[in-house]
Amino acid sequence: MKKLDDIPKKHPFTVPDDYFDKLPGNIQARVQAGTGERKPLFAYAVRYAIASATIAIVAAVWFWMRPSTENNSAEDIIASLDTSELVAYLNEGDITTDELLDDVYLDGEDVKEIEGAVFNLNLNDSDLNDFIDDID
Repeated sequence: MKKLDDIPKKHPFTVPDDYFDKLPGNIQARVQAGTGERKPLFAYAVRYAIASATIAIVAAVWFWMRPSTENNSAEDIIASLDTSELVAYLNEGDITTDELLDDVYLDGEDVKEIEGAVFNLNLNDSDLNDFIDDID
C-alpha cells in the first residue's frame, strides 16, 4: 500500500503572477462601478401592478364566461339529459327503485299523468311479447 508521501506532487493549474495581490482591488472596482445604476422603486411596482391586473382580468373573464348552472333547477337539468343516458346511469348505479322513490312526492296531477301514460300506450301483442321477453 502506498503512503501519501510516496505520491508525487503535481501542480496542474497555474496562476498568473501577482493574481492574488491584485484580486481585492479588482473586486472593489467592480463593486463601486455597479452601485451607480439603480432602478427606481416604481419600476418594480409597475411591473407587479401590470402582472396583477392581467391575472385579475383573466380571472374575471373566466368567471363570467363559464357556463352557469346555478339558475337551473334539478328538473331542468334532468330534462336536458337524453333518456337512454339516464336509464343507463340508473341501471349501472347501486340505487334501487325503492331508494329512488323514497324522496319523490307525487301529487294527484302527477299520478293522473302517469296513469294516462301507462294506460294509453296502445300496445299490440308483439310489443307486449317483446316487453315480456325483456323482463325475462
